[in-house]
Amino acid sequence: MPTYRNDTDKRITHTDMNYMEWQPGEEKRLSFFVPYEKLGLTLVADEPLVDRSVHHWNISLSPNDPHTLDLPYYEAFELSLYCITGSVCVYFANSNKPVVIRAGESHFSSYNYSYAKCPFLRFTSDSGSVVNVKVEERNVKRKGVI
Repeated sequence: MPTYRNDTDKRITHTDMNYMEWQPGEEKRLSFFVPYEKLGLTLVADEPLVDRSVHHWNISLSPNDPHTLDLPYYEAFELSLYCITGSVCVYFANSNKPVVIRAGESHFSSYNYSYAKCPFLRFTSDSGSVVNVKVEERNVKRKGVI
C-alpha cells in the first residue's frame, strides 16, 4: 500500500477528505492513493500497488433487511446499478432520497461520483431483490461530480 510523509513544517490536509491530515514529519500507510504531489506530500513507497480494477457485486436483498455496501476508494468513479429481480431503493451515502430501480431497469451515472461525498451505498427492498453493482475509477474529474 502507498506510504506518504509530510516533509514540510506545516500540517497537510487532504482536499477531498478534510478529516485526513498529516502533521509535520508524520508518515501514513494507506490502502488507496492520494494526489500526494498536489497535497505537498512525499511518496515514500507505492508497493504493493493498489488494485485499480473494476469492482463488481451481485447483492441479494431480503425483504425489509437493509444492506450497506462500502465502496473502494476512487477519487472519482462511475457507478452502474442493474436490478435483476424485484425492486430496490438505493441511497447514496447519507442521502434520504432514494433512487428506485425495478427489475430489468438500471441506473448509470452520467456524471462522476466523488468518494468524499459517496463512500458507501445503502440498499432496501420491500419484496426482496437482486441488484448488480459496478464501480469503475475515472482518471479525470469532470463537471458534475457529486
